[in-house]
Amino acid sequence: GRFLVAPSYTIAPHVLLIYFLDSSTFYLVNLLLMYSVGFYGCILIKKHYSLGLVPFTFLFILFNFNGYFVEKYVAYGDAQMGYFLMPFIIIYVFRASEAVIKNLRTQIRFGLLIGIALSGMLWLGSLHIFLSCVTFVLIWGLVNYKLWKVLLISFATAIITSSIRIFPALVTVDTGSRSELWTGYTSNIIFAFIKLPTLISPWFFHSWEYSFYLGAMGACALIYFGYAGSFMKGKRVQFSGWYSLGIPSLYMLVLSIGNFKKYLLPDFMPLINKEYIPSRYIFIPVLVFTVIASINMNEFIKKYNNSNKVKFTLSVLCFLIADRKS
Repeated sequence: GRFLVAPSYTIAPHVLLIYFLDSSTFYLVNLLLMYSVGFYGCILIKKHYSLGLVPFTFLFILFNFNGYFVEKYVAYGDAQMGYFLMPFIIIYVFRASEAVIKNLRTQIRFGLLIGIALSGMLWLGSLHIFLSCVTFVLIWGLVNYKLWKVLLISFATAIITSSIRIFPALVTVDTGSRSELWTGYTSNIIFAFIKLPTLISPWFFHSWEYSFYLGAMGACALIYFGYAGSFMKGKRVQFSGWYSLGIPSLYMLVLSIGNFKKYLLPDFMPLINKEYIPSRYIFIPVLVFTVIASINMNEFIKKYNNSNKVKFTLSVLCFLIADRKS
């Protein structure tokens, strides 16, 4: 009698299609539907930052075909569909960070949008993705304390619109912390990005919890355009919101390493303390840096006056990244 209480199963409206489709067909339709939603979210990022074809291709490949999502989808199935709402969380947080502090209407708008996106993750049954995103939004709100209205409205909206999932779970499930906390990334964090797990990998039997395969080229491009390039002299980059977004992202990255979660995240907070695998936090900073890298790559191309040679070189890079993932 507690099946509908379990927040790991979807109750999104399109679940009614199961009455007309067999389970295998619905599995595919659900994936294609949410993939389309995620693609639309990427389009919103493209339009807001006027990304060219090459930077958008880079964003598209790393968002859809990274090892984190692919392996977890194979392991957990439809419980990962909330991942496709991540572009909306990212673009709304980015735009809220750019918003004028005194513009109350803008803060209310982005607070509502972030809250609805968070709620959608719960409706889709993506509990752990929801927990990671709530943690990120909380840290982002604390760092950008002047935008406290956005944080308050987003959490209030998420609670109200997903109360049908939250309150039954709180009533029937223990709200205490998980004592069996796993260890996050250690020295294997580098291999998680550049190597696919094999039968001799030290974490093969739970590789989906640690793999974030991007390939060597994808990882290098992400580091250069997403991080290192932001601190280079000259007009090679466009992104300048390192305080508002870089610090929360780096904080999430640290949470995913070793046992730092024990010391950096309060253990008394309901729901948030239910995440017992720290490595799951890493997808948020990687996706944030992917968007930053796409923005900076776009400016990098503009700096060289849209040189065909630069475009060709970066296009080949995107092709090689995609080829390594096939």
